[in-house]
Amino acid sequence: MCMLLLLTITVGCSSEENHQQEEQNYLRLFTISGCKSTNESNSQVNTNRSTVFNTTELVRYEGTNDGCLMIFHENSIFSCETEVKAKVTINDNIITIIEEEVAPIANCLCCYDLSMKVGPLENKLYKVFISKGNEQEPYINFTIDYSSNIKGEIKFERKY
Repeated sequence: MCMLLLLTITVGCSSEENHQQEEQNYLRLFTISGCKSTNESNSQVNTNRSTVFNTTELVRYEGTNDGCLMIFHENSIFSCETEVKAKVTINDNIITIIEEEVAPIANCLCCYDLSMKVGPLENKLYKVFISKGNEQEPYINFTIDYSSNIKGEIKFERKY
C-alpha cells in the first residue's frame, strides 16, 4: 500500500514537470533592441515621458514555414537599462504573452522593440493577449486566423 502511494505521488510530480516544460517551449525565440531614441538625430536616451508616450506602438505579425508566428512588438515602454523577459503560453485557441521587466535599475523610460517566435501553431483562429508584468488585464489583444502566410499589423493607443 505504501509503495503504491509513493508511486502515485512520483508519477504525479513527473507529469507536472512535463506540463511546465511544454509551456516554456512555446517561446522559440526572443530578442530585444536597446533603448531607442525617439528622435533619430539624438543619440541620448529620451527621459521625457510625454515624448516616449507619444511614439506609435504597434504589433506586427507573420506566419513562418515551420508552423510558428513571428511577433514584433515595436515601441514597447520599459524602464531604461532594464532586463526584459517574455513568457508565452498557449491554451486551446488562446496565446498569452507576458512581457516583464526583471529588475528596473533606472528612473527613466525607453521604447524597445521586441521580437518573438511563438509556436508551433495549428491553422485556426487564435486570440492573442499581451500583458505587461503582473497585470491581470491584457495590455493588447487581437484575433488572428493563423496560417503560414498570415501577415498583419495593429497600432495601439497607449493606456497610460
